[in-house]
Amino acid sequence: MKKRVIFGFVAVLGLTGIASVKGMHKQTVYAPCHQTIGSLAYEIQLDKNHYLLNDTIRVHAKVTNVGTEPITYHSGSSSCPLHIGVEIVNQESKLSLEGQPIIKSACTTDDNNSELAPAQTVEDDWTFYTPKKWRPSKIKNSYAGIYDVKVGLFPATSVFLSEQPERHEDAMTQLTIE
Repeated sequence: MKKRVIFGFVAVLGLTGIASVKGMHKQTVYAPCHQTIGSLAYEIQLDKNHYLLNDTIRVHAKVTNVGTEPITYHSGSSSCPLHIGVEIVNQESKLSLEGQPIIKSACTTDDNNSELAPAQTVEDDWTFYTPKKWRPSKIKNSYAGIYDVKVGLFPATSVFLSEQPERHEDAMTQLTIE
């Protein structure tokens, strides 16, 4: 009887410990940064605001037209539209982190503009990498410091995925990499 009680007690402790460990791995979401510039309201959501080298940075961005007129912007491919440009730039070196939008389908090579109607919202998710050392030489190393997270719509006249595309005025927040 004593063995059963002890075994039951140990089993309950073990299950409680497993539940606690599972609860610890919940992703913390930090309060989004809200900014309105002209007729565009931006929301920038980071999974955290302090990162270590070799971490992955996830950015969720939303843009809402709070004006009374539609805004035409460049949105990329018809099969996988990219509404919002996101860039993460080191304040000192001005170097950008390598990043890519999270796209759930294969993309065609056509080039499109879209219209953001009054009260309409678009949103995109991006992933950025902070490699301390990256094997392929084309990927730049990341450095510790303060980074600006810039979010904006590409104007209809821009060339999609060009080297340094101009955007509508950017909203911005910051993060730190150690």
